[in-house]
Amino acid sequence: MNAEDSLKLARRFIGLPLEKRQLFLQALQKEGVDFSRFPIPAGEEAQDRQALSYAQQRMWFLWQLDPTSGAYNLPGAVRLKGALNLRAMEQAFASLVARHETLRTVFQRQADERLVQVAVEPSLAIEHLDISALEPTAREQAVNQAATRQSLLPFDLEHGPLLRVQLLKLDAQEHVLLLTLHHIVSDGWS
Repeated sequence: MNAEDSLKLARRFIGLPLEKRQLFLQALQKEGVDFSRFPIPAGEEAQDRQALSYAQQRMWFLWQLDPTSGAYNLPGAVRLKGALNLRAMEQAFASLVARHETLRTVFQRQADERLVQVAVEPSLAIEHLDISALEPTAREQAVNQAATRQSLLPFDLEHGPLLRVQLLKLDAQEHVLLLTLHHIVSDGWS
């Protein structure tokens, strides 16, 4: 197999779903072919990275139909116990957003009606909510209400950000961190 064929095969391999990759590698192994000797294809061109996957196009279409829906929100919550350095946490999130382009991505229609994804300047603001003055039962209810509200709050796919972070202070030693992403920036293509 020549170098050009090896490169083509490596590119096709990259496009396969994980299960198919595993099957492919098993088949190569049975044939005595060492895939680690195949070339590593160059990264995608910037224009290709701007293109939306089929799933992203579908989510965009559905968002256009109902921009107030939270149906494609991916929420998560983490309970933090112990002293919390707010400044360090904010710096960590700022660094995370700066490092990962997908967390700064928005979706825009071009003059030629083409829809593209574009990385913008980081603009993540962590919302703080102090509920420490509430009684313990009321605090847990407030956590559940905040988590529900965050999970349903719609995103603006055109302007972003498409990551939302809220920190709930239960007391000096306990916090709940609510994270919500829109699925359009957290699928396999993104």
